[in-house]
Amino acid sequence: MTVKNAVKKLSKLGTVEHNGQQGWVHYKGWSVSFLSNGAWSETTNITCEKARRLDDHNDIQSDYSAGSFFDNLTQAVRFVKRYTDNV
Repeated sequence: MTVKNAVKKLSKLGTVEHNGQQGWVHYKGWSVSFLSNGAWSETTNITCEKARRLDDHNDIQSDYSAGSFFDNLTQAVRFVKRYTDNV
């Protein structure tokens, strides 16, 4: 999936923001994010699709990584929507 397609998919959840190579959207207390595989441009492929709660953070001292990684962005979006719709 390219950055252009990822932004289009995530824009259905809210305003997509980006800083450097990372893009994300906040949706009902969750963050869905991805990294561009190179410089940020519409044709660059994405990687590291991830979903995490906004109140959950990484802890480098205990080697804890907040959230879950997914094979693709669609899985991350479905996970967050399924969780938020059932709460």
